[in-house]
Amino acid sequence: MKITLDATPIGVRTTDKGGVVRYISQLIAALAEIGSSHRFRLLFNFCRSEHLAAFEEARRALESPQFEVVRSRVPSALWLKGVVPAELAAGRCDLFHGLYDFVPPVLLGASVLTIHDLRYISIDGATDPSVMRLVQSSPQLLASYKQRLDFFRRQRAIIHNVARRARLIITPSEFSRAAIVNTLGVPAHRVQVIAHGVPEELRIPASREFVAQVLQRHAIGKPYLLFVGKMDPLKNIELLLRAFALIRQHAGMQLVLTGPSSWYEAVLRQRVEELGIVGEVSFLGHVSDAELKALYSAAKVMVFPSLFEGFGLPVLEAMACGTPVVCSNHCSLPEVAADAALLVDPTSAETLARRVLDVWGDGDLSDRLRRAGLQRSSEFSWHETARRHLLAYEQAATVT
Repeated sequence: MKITLDATPIGVRTTDKGGVVRYISQLIAALAEIGSSHRFRLLFNFCRSEHLAAFEEARRALESPQFEVVRSRVPSALWLKGVVPAELAAGRCDLFHGLYDFVPPVLLGASVLTIHDLRYISIDGATDPSVMRLVQSSPQLLASYKQRLDFFRRQRAIIHNVARRARLIITPSEFSRAAIVNTLGVPAHRVQVIAHGVPEELRIPASREFVAQVLQRHAIGKPYLLFVGKMDPLKNIELLLRAFALIRQHAGMQLVLTGPSSWYEAVLRQRVEELGIVGEVSFLGHVSDAELKALYSAAKVMVFPSLFEGFGLPVLEAMACGTPVVCSNHCSLPEVAADAALLVDPTSAETLARRVLDVWGDGDLSDRLRRAGLQRSSEFSWHETARRHLLAYEQAATVT
């Protein structure tokens, strides 16, 4: 079977190495590793020359006898209207998989769609007045903020038609599956849950020497709380900052934030100043996978108070590194973490602060969470994720 995967996000989202990019890159790597009789075509659709370098890097890394890498130049506005068939962009295939909430019409084959979550329907994308005042003070911030709103509006406008177009929908959690069935009206039998995995390299401890180098490079000199994720309002980082301000003197800790930057980082930096915790909070931005592993491994607690997730990869990745996790009890996170994390109400800074201190100061609780996390994370692998994707492809290709 000839299968086309829309890999565009890993070739153009050069500054946003978030969960979607991680899913696509890890899935492709796992498909290549396990092998199959299928032939894959990786599609990168972009017009702007600024993405050429990232595309060429991806092509060098991914092209092989089993994986052909192709580029198309369909303008995104036209592509997202769903008027350009997949065959025109990528050539004929037996199955086309849209890996990020969109799939074009497929005239001569089947289509599979991954919907990660429905945040753009559940959340309106707007922010509170104090944030808007800061955003409006900077043309650059305002432009970035408007891009986010435009994304939410665009997805709300097209997702119903896109979901109806796909023969099979893949989503990473039962939480997202229920939302797709109930909100989009997709028959339940057309929506499959395939959980994300954990990279095997995270299960191999980082060397003490390398961890020390990473901490020194980023000026991390005290025991620290770690947050991993995009700088986005839905990640609830403002509440984490307020919780940290309540306990940092009591516990003698540092807060480390790492993940793709965005317009919202300026808001968070202002909150840090207002809370009087400048010098105690580190914004690292995007770091390499090796550095991220070191940061996970050395953290005393990984805190993930997100308000909305379709899965929650950082929770499992921290667990795989043996780090205790305190996370939100909202959306998909209880499903992913199970009983291996301390779940907390993400609307109360005081409650979050207390629960972090519980783990920080209680060695027995910390050890229990560490052991439970290692066990829980061992239940997830990208190899299994890829294997189940192959089964889904075969099912979609035979069902009419």
